[in-house]
Amino acid sequence: MSASPHANGGVLRKDLRLSDFRDYGVPVEYPGKSEVENTNPLGKFLRDVMRNNLQNFRVFGPDETASNRLNAIYEVSKKTWMGDFLPEDLDGSELATDGQVMEILSEHTLEGWLEGYLLTGRHGFFHTYEAFAENMPFADNSFDLVHTSAALHEMNPEQLQQILNEVYRVLKPGGIFTLVDFHSPTNPIFWPGVAMFLWLFETETAWQLLETDLVQLLSQIGFNVNLPKLYAGGSLQVIHGVKPE
Repeated sequence: MSASPHANGGVLRKDLRLSDFRDYGVPVEYPGKSEVENTNPLGKFLRDVMRNNLQNFRVFGPDETASNRLNAIYEVSKKTWMGDFLPEDLDGSELATDGQVMEILSEHTLEGWLEGYLLTGRHGFFHTYEAFAENMPFADNSFDLVHTSAALHEMNPEQLQQILNEVYRVLKPGGIFTLVDFHSPTNPIFWPGVAMFLWLFETETAWQLLETDLVQLLSQIGFNVNLPKLYAGGSLQVIHGVKPE
C-alpha cells in the first residue's frame, strides 16, 4: 500500500477548513450559572468541520457519537450504512449510504479504517471512552491532538501513568495533549460542594487525582507543559501539553 501514489498522505494532505474555535465558547455570566455539557459544543464544532470538508474528513467511533454528545454532526452527515434499511431504522438510527460517520463496536477495526483513510491524505477524528486507553491500538506518532475530558479521575495511579505514557507515544512530535479534570479547590467556598459530589458520585481514584501533580507527571513523561488554568474556584483544571519535536 505504501508504494501506491494514492496512499502518500504526506504529499496528498490538504489542510482542513476550520472555523474559529472561539466562536463555540459558552458565555459565562458568573460562575455556577450556566449548565452546559462539555462535549456538546465540540459536537457543533465538528459539525461545521464536517460541513466544510465533506470530501476529506470523517468521524470514527465505537457506536458512541450520540452518547458522547457529538450528535450535532448528524445535521450534516449520517453513519455510513451499506446494508438494507428497515422501517425501524427511520426512528433515530441516523443511517445513510453516503454518511461520513464510521461506527462499529470494535476500536481495532476503527483504527484500521482511520489509518487507511489518513494514508490517502485525508483527516479523521477518533472518539471513544477510556476502555482501551491503557493500550491503544495505534502506531507511534499517529495523532496531532489527543483530548480527554473528565475521565482521568476514574483511573488508579498505575492506570493514569500508563494512559499518559500511551498518549505521549501515539502523539506526533509537536502534537498537543489537552485535558480537563478535577483539581483541589483553591477557593475554600468550593470545598464542601466538591467533597459532597465526590462522596456521592465518585470513588477513591477521584480523591487520588486531587493529590496528583499532573503538570509534574506530564513533564516527567516528556511533555512541555504550562501551569494549568483553573476554573470554578480551582476545582477544575485545564492542562495543555506539547510533545517536543
